[in-house]
Amino acid sequence: MSKILSEGVWNKPLALDDEHSLVLDGQHRMEAAKRMGLKWVPAVCYRYADVDVWSLRPNHSFDWQLVTQRALAGTPYPYKTVKHRFPGDGLPACHFHLDEMMQ
Repeated sequence: MSKILSEGVWNKPLALDDEHSLVLDGQHRMEAAKRMGLKWVPAVCYRYADVDVWSLRPNHSFDWQLVTQRALAGTPYPYKTVKHRFPGDGLPACHFHLDEMMQ
C-alpha cells in the first residue's frame, strides 16, 4: 500500500478468473485498494483452464479445477502455494492515477 500511495499510480492490474472472479494474482493489491477506499481497480480476466498453475512447495499437487473448488468452498491453499503463469506476455502494464480510481 505504501508503494502505491508514494507513487500515486496503479501500475499492475489484478488477474481474475473469468467464471468466478477469483483473484489469481494481486491479493495484496486488492486488500490495499480496499483499505485506500478505491472505487475500482484495473483487472484482467483469464479463462483459468488457459493459465498454468504449479507450486513451489514439494508436497502440493493440483490443477486449476482443484484450486477453484477449494477457493469456492472457503478452504483456499495457503498463501504463496499456488503459482500462476498467464498466457502471452503475462499481466499487462497499466497506469492509472489514484484520484481517477476514487471516483
